[in-house]
Amino acid sequence: MTMGMLMHYGGAAGAVLGIIIMLFLSKVFAVQRSKLKKDISSSEK
Repeated sequence: MTMGMLMHYGGAAGAVLGIIIMLFLSKVFAVQRSKLKKDISSSEK
């Protein structure tokens, strides 16, 4: 394997990993946000 091939595959793997991490984080934030909304609405009653 040449350095160029390593860089190419490393970049592709890094991009895929980045996308997965972004999706995971957005999912976690969405869950936390909905929990916060429930807490706020339940405390207002």
